[in-house]
Amino acid sequence: MFDPNKITGEKRFEIIKGLLKDRTIIRINLLGKGYEGLTMVMGVYTMENIPLILIDRPIGYSDYFQDTTGERIFLEFIGKDKIQYNFKTIIEKEGDEDIFIQFPQEINRVQRRRHFRIEPLMGTSVIFMTKDRKSQLNVINLSMGGLLVSQEAVFHNKETFYKGRYLRDILLICEDKGIQMRIKIPKSEIVRVEKNEEIEKYGYAIQFLDLNKDTIRQLHVFIYMSQRVVLRKWGSLVDN
Repeated sequence: MFDPNKITGEKRFEIIKGLLKDRTIIRINLLGKGYEGLTMVMGVYTMENIPLILIDRPIGYSDYFQDTTGERIFLEFIGKDKIQYNFKTIIEKEGDEDIFIQFPQEINRVQRRRHFRIEPLMGTSVIFMTKDRKSQLNVINLSMGGLLVSQEAVFHNKETFYKGRYLRDILLICEDKGIQMRIKIPKSEIVRVEKNEEIEKYGYAIQFLDLNKDTIRQLHVFIYMSQRVVLRKWGSLVDN
């Protein structure tokens, strides 16, 4: 049965070539290893009639792994159409500075959103208080309408993290060298809870509610600055 959210055939090549052309930033997760990083598509090749994607080796990747040939990976990105996509594939082989990965059999399109989402700088998190503890979760993506956060499945508490729960005064924090910022979100709601069995993590979609003008302004500035810092970092890597 045809699924419009699963992209196969030649359309896959169009999307990957678009990532190369637009220098799109991609989040990479090495399944079962607990590693996350950022990368970009550096080329599309065919070797022995097998289509391959060449991606940049993420910063710090070599500090953790010597050889990841054959390992399974999960990649996520925001397309030019402002929609989130992801796919799973396998590492074919490693080079000195790059990694060859197999072309995915399919690319998943995540549901359309009202707001443009970005992948924030590494180290961006949210903090909120429950009755007896402080929770700090990593931010996966962010928009003017809300954010997606995650944590290891072992820390999930269904009495704390559940769909329909309202949150008060959550704190959005960025402690990257390029940006130091703290934004208080007065009111929000957990609108979706999902478990990713493969990477053993829970994801929580949080929707912002009743934002005041000052908070909207701060979010606009943060999103703009985040994009500028990430593009500047990648630009310096390409130039070098």
